[in-house]
Amino acid sequence: MPIPIPSADRLVDLFSLKNKVAVINGASGAQGIGFEAALIITYFNREEQAKENAASLSEEFNVKAAAYHCDVT
Repeated sequence: MPIPIPSADRLVDLFSLKNKVAVINGASGAQGIGFEAALIITYFNREEQAKENAASLSEEFNVKAAAYHCDVT
């Protein structure tokens, strides 16, 4: 069965996170992520830093952000 080709007006729209949920692992450390309007769930191994990052994302980009511990192996 052929895979349908996604349609978009602009190339950047193919990578948009608008109205999607993103799980970002390693988010308790450095932040080199391009941000979109999305629900951001941060994975952490350092709880306090992850919670600070989630709060910072919420405030700076006006998005819902939360820090959760999860096993991504």
